[in-house]
Amino acid sequence: MISVDGLTVEFGGSTLFSDISFVVNDKDRIALMGKNGAGKSTLLKIMAGVKTAGKGRISAPKEAVIAYLPQHLLTEDNRTVFEETAMAFSRIQEMEREIAALNEELAIRTDYESESYSNIIERVSSLSEMYYSIEEINFDGTLILVSHDRDFLDGLVSKVYEFGNKQVKEHLGDIYSFLQKKKLDNLRELERKKSK
Repeated sequence: MISVDGLTVEFGGSTLFSDISFVVNDKDRIALMGKNGAGKSTLLKIMAGVKTAGKGRISAPKEAVIAYLPQHLLTEDNRTVFEETAMAFSRIQEMEREIAALNEELAIRTDYESESYSNIIERVSSLSEMYYSIEEINFDGTLILVSHDRDFLDGLVSKVYEFGNKQVKEHLGDIYSFLQKKKLDNLRELERKKSK
């Protein structure tokens, strides 16, 4: 579970969002919706530790792996989209490399009773547990997306966070439920204005 508590972000002298709080649960599938410049990508960067917030905090379990794939891919190095996506999960790859290196070290050591040998065993065990729990989910983890492609989001998300008026509102349901509700809210607002 990731919790966002009292987050405030200002950019270029204006407030993107102010004092927002919400919880992202395990296996949530969330779409961030709102106008360009409302702070959707900024929030993702803060959650991934790429940027910092002016106020508030984000907390996540120590074992959580938070990866961020940028909106605009830099393809100057000729990486494919798949390779670029894999880069977002570099922590998993680092775990894999560390496990392999530690196992190689264990294979050549003979000081089975030493404290350092026990420490390596504990490290391999801990890393392996994290690594295999990630591998077995075949990415059954939490997913937070920013996209204007409604068809892409259809069937993929079960919650929508709407950015607007310096706030973030949570809407339960898929993307089309959210859009239908927005359409009804807009019609009600028009009717209210006409009746004045």
